[in-house]
Amino acid sequence: MLATASWDKTVQLWDVASGRQVGNFRRHAKPVPCVAFSPDGQNVASGSLDCTARIWSLDNEADVTTLEGHGKKVECVAFSPDGRILATGSWDKTIKLWDTTTWAEQATLEIGHDVRSVSFSPDGRLLAVSTGVPTIGLWDVPKREQIAALAAHEGGVSSVAFSPDGTRLASASDDRTVKLWDVSRREVLETLVGHDGKVWTVAFSPDGKMLASGSADKTVELWDISAIGRKEESKTP
Repeated sequence: MLATASWDKTVQLWDVASGRQVGNFRRHAKPVPCVAFSPDGQNVASGSLDCTARIWSLDNEADVTTLEGHGKKVECVAFSPDGRILATGSWDKTIKLWDTTTWAEQATLEIGHDVRSVSFSPDGRLLAVSTGVPTIGLWDVPKREQIAALAAHEGGVSSVAFSPDGTRLASASDDRTVKLWDVSRREVLETLVGHDGKVWTVAFSPDGKMLASGSADKTVELWDISAIGRKEESKTP
């Protein structure tokens, strides 16, 4: 199953095998820039320019609840790997953490810039945050505090993603590059250059060996990153 966000204010569900649309959610009052499946595949979260996030049930295609509290558009949504927390990032310069059992707000993280993208580490303890500035924020989720700021890009960072094993982080930037980071050392492993426009999004393959990046130059680049950051490991007896 694939969920897509749309500027027509809807969230659409697609059967990947057949390419057919199998669902259409219509409750947002303004365009929808982001969607995310819950880890158990039972719900879809969506964020909208109407300043709300909505939770949809795939069982009956119903609107489960509406999450309110942001003062500006909700630009990104992400579930924690265990499905217990939903993070919503907004252009009101905050991230809200929601308890997915009650849908009550757990915490508000003051980011200081418009939030463009969030990504949980596989163990759920870290949250990577990209904004309209060149620095990536790393937050300790249990402590609700920022523990690091990764600075290497020359333009605003539009998207971040943890690798499946949590050892690496990818970032996409307005400076037309993608950077691959070593999470534990907080260092850049590689700068991937090839796009002719701003890079908007990045995503790892399930095995972590490939990285996809989408750009304003209307292309998607596929990068073989299987050896990046693994050189030292290969030398170990």
